Amino acid sequence: MKIAILTNFNDFRRGYSLVGIAKDQATMLLKNGHEVHLYVLTTYKDPEPLPEGIILEKKVPKGRLFDFQSQQQFTLEYARKLKEGFSFKTNDNQIVTVPPDPNSAKKIPELILLKNNTAQMLREELKDIDIAFTHDWVFQGWNLPYGMACAEASKDLPKTRFMHWIHSVPNVGANGRDYWNINTYGGQHKLVYPNESDAIRCAEQFKGWRKDVLVIPHPKDFRTFAIQLSPLTEKFLDWCPKLLTADIKQLDMAAVDRFESKRVMENIHIFAEMKRLGRSVCLIIANQWCNVDEYRDKVDQHKKRAIELGLEPNKDLFFTSDFNKGSCEVGIGHDLIFDLLHFTNIYISLNQENNMIKVAEKQMAESFSTYADTEE
Repeated sequence: MKIAILTNFNDFRRGYSLVGIAKDQATMLLKNGHEVHLYVLTTYKDPEPLPEGIILEKKVPKGRLFDFQSQQQFTLEYARKLKEGFSFKTNDNQIVTVPPDPNSAKKIPELILLKNNTAQMLREELKDIDIAFTHDWVFQGWNLPYGMACAEASKDLPKTRFMHWIHSVPNVGANGRDYWNINTYGGQHKLVYPNESDAIRCAEQFKGWRKDVLVIPHPKDFRTFAIQLSPLTEKFLDWCPKLLTADIKQLDMAAVDRFESKRVMENIHIFAEMKRLGRSVCLIIANQWCNVDEYRDKVDQHKKRAIELGLEPNKDLFFTSDFNKGSCEVGIGHDLIFDLLHFTNIYISLNQENNMIKVAEKQMAESFSTYADTEE
């Protein structure tokens, strides 16, 4: 698919979280085979190169932005009033006086022109685009000209679907901002929100329905801000992306001739049960000495049993002997193991002689014994 990511970035400052999310989004879409066009301001000037393959489009018009609190401010009539100053009555019959503000009044006609120029640019640029993502364009008052340009241009872009990323929904009252209204954009537009728990509130604030909100977690790639990873670790994560995304993930280290004593099959059973309960799982067996047929057969037997239990090899269950075209059959190095452990969030250790329940019972009995001795 042809994807456009619409931003009004002038550079990719590392400290600005939204920049990192947009950059990771572009990289992710590119890696998954899409043609990605990343739109930035015409004045864009960032010496840091983007990942190879992302098409940088320096075509978004720039203007002196203004933090609109209401769409009613985005009119020539409001600019005229603001230039002279005006008064209005609130719902509780209070008179509020707005003093003259010539500087802001001057900005509004310029921003209306910015909206028109942006809409024309979108009509020309998005003719062959399947999906256009925006980031905060329909959310922030600062970006109102860009959001309204999308609404206007989409009328002439029947093929393009707009997905507007909403990174937060602060509580600004029951009715939200008056320009938070997905209904004014039309059927080609959806809101994107990062979590399910607040999706309904997001829909309500934007005067829409739950169907108007797509829940997509932030496409933040752990590798772009965490530890410095080796090229081999980067390659491993490309081979096993589930290690980045699964709900439950473990790296279990076991030589093939020690599978029974390490109780690898029991661990596979546990992960299969967690998957059955609705969790996404990633179990990686860092296996050694898989360089003879006997041990290759043993790994295949474990894969076959895993399939019967509901785990898919190379999707839920990974053996490192399969990594890097089989060059890791004898094992992987400590440096790779160290890196991979940063991505795991559970460690299940099973002993051949005493399962975890028996160990817990023993520890509890010892504790009660100590308590009884103290009482005496």
